[in-house]
Parts: sequence; structure tokens; C-alpha cells
Amino acid sequence: MEWMRFFDNRINYDILITKRKRILSVGGRKVKKMKESFPKAVKVENIANILKVTFENGEVKYVKSHWTEEITDALQFGKKGRGKRKNLLALSRNMWIGTEVTIEADGTVFINGKDRYTPEELWYKGKKSIPEL
Repeated sequence: MEWMRFFDNRINYDILITKRKRILSVGGRKVKKMKESFPKAVKVENIANILKVTFENGEVKYVKSHWTEEITDALQFGKKGRGKRKNLLALSRNMWIGTEVTIEADGTVFINGKDRYTPEELWYKGKKSIPEL
């Protein structure tokens, strides 16, 4: 009976693919996918390497800075921490000394002119409160 499940799944897969192809083509021509739009960041504050981002729709989200993500990844076991453990050697020397935040017209955020955050990254990685990070 295992082989029947394989064919059932395969048939369902084929049906889904043909339906998807029909949806993506109208009148023999392909339809472009709509681009997803994200609210732009209006205000960004650095709270000890956690970014507090206020969006144009009034929503506030908290995002880990890239540096904080690298440090937390370095403390993880397995593949996530590989190649990042050398950051732990400088852990006691790193400290937060302030930030220069620049917000571009498209909503891209630059911190100290180097660290770049896209609107998608800020929106998807952002959490409603700090403990959720």
C-alpha cells in the first residue's frame, strides 16, 4: 500500500502544479507577481544593540542588531555557530558607544554608515516586545 500513497501524492502534486501554471498565465501570457510592500521606518533608536523601529503606520517593533545576532549565533551549538566563535574572543572588549542612524527614502536603514537593514528585514525580523527576541 506504500506505493499507492506515492502515486496519490504524485497525482496531487501534478494537479497543484497544473493549477499553479494556469493561475500564473492568463490568455497565454505570463502574469508578473505583485511586489510586496512594507511600511518604511520613520524613527530608529539603538537600545543597547537592540533597535527600536517606529514604522510609518505607527507600529513599533524591536530588532536585534547584526552584531547581537552574530554573538548569539556564536553561542549556539552546531552549524549556526560555526565560523562565528572567534567573535567571542572580543566579547569583553565590545561595547556600545552610540550610533549614527541614517534612513534612506526607500526605508533602508544604515547604522554608522556600514550596517544596512532593509525594510523587509526590519518588518519580518521585528518583534512586538523585547522578550520575544
